[in-house]
Amino acid sequence: MHLLYLAANLTVLLATTWCITIPEKRTSVCNGHAELCDRSYGNIIYVGAHDSFAYSTDPLALARDQEIDIPSQLALGNDNDGVLHFCHTSCLLFDGGTVEAYLTTVKTFLDANPNEVLTLIFTNPEGQSLPGQWEPAFSNSGIKDLAYVPPHLPMKQSDWPTLREMIDSGKRVVVFLDAGANGIDGGVVDFILPEFDMVWETP
Repeated sequence: MHLLYLAANLTVLLATTWCITIPEKRTSVCNGHAELCDRSYGNIIYVGAHDSFAYSTDPLALARDQEIDIPSQLALGNDNDGVLHFCHTSCLLFDGGTVEAYLTTVKTFLDANPNEVLTLIFTNPEGQSLPGQWEPAFSNSGIKDLAYVPPHLPMKQSDWPTLREMIDSGKRVVVFLDAGANGIDGGVVDFILPEFDMVWETP
């Protein structure tokens, strides 16, 4: 009797368990980013390591293409931290570090040299957002507090203050950007000025 009852309970338990819906396993992170999971393979850019097998730490290995081994290359992946970097040609070829780190170094120089007026000219080939990417780097580094904001744009040669006036006011950094800087008239970031409205370069 007890054995039959146990068997009946076991059958019910098994039947109940069998009816539970097993959730479909769904990947939530793909190649390090959740937003890539529903994107087609053909709509994703992959970082490559040219001749990944040709690695050596020997400086005399003149034909080497990599200085780190294959597992390390794979582990590096594409470490895009969402922070603006200064890169020459490509970040894969030369990554000069974050804009904020660069500006922090500049701020150290300016603090040590209070009678210097500095001009910074940056390129923005990817059209990065001024308030979203550029402005935080200036704020966090402290350069924003030193940045000169002109009363109007464009500024003619005779409109600019003297160096003494800029130094005495504490606004002794002028920032130009080659693309995407709408200036105070556009209400984007008032201290990042459109370069080619006021700067001329020799051919």
